Amino acid sequence: MRRSWQNPSNQLYKLLQGCKEPCGSWVYHALKFLPPELFGEWKDKLAFYSTTGRDACRVSRSISQEREIILLSERIVPSDTGNVWAARYFIFAVLHDIAHAVRNHKPPGEIADNQAQEDEADKIALAWFNEHVQEKGHPDFKKLTMEEVDTARRIKK
Repeated sequence: MRRSWQNPSNQLYKLLQGCKEPCGSWVYHALKFLPPELFGEWKDKLAFYSTTGRDACRVSRSISQEREIILLSERIVPSDTGNVWAARYFIFAVLHDIAHAVRNHKPPGEIADNQAQEDEADKIALAWFNEHVQEKGHPDFKKLTMEEVDTARRIKK
């Protein structure tokens, strides 16, 4: 079944066209955690690609010249909607890499000590995630902690 964002006339199509299902749906959901003004500013500057459903992918030059490319590993894409822990980590990972783009961080191979950038991206991603949780105010929707993220990182490796 085709989702609305999979229609080439939808403004999110170019942003998500490199993500096959179920990754595309999860990224679409994760983007809702961004502050609306930030999403408005960056929606034409990002593109997401996953290896879900394929062995490899090639990003066209026109896309890579126009946008920040975020590659998502198939191993972090939640396999089902009932796995809340996996969904929370996936959303955090998407927000973390958007934070790198927004802050214009250098790729790890171009910087001697990458830890300061990683810490900043973590802090920004946590803030976006938790601000969204607070805005929604749902009692079952809990704030994310760095301890939860660190546990997820160890398990997903």
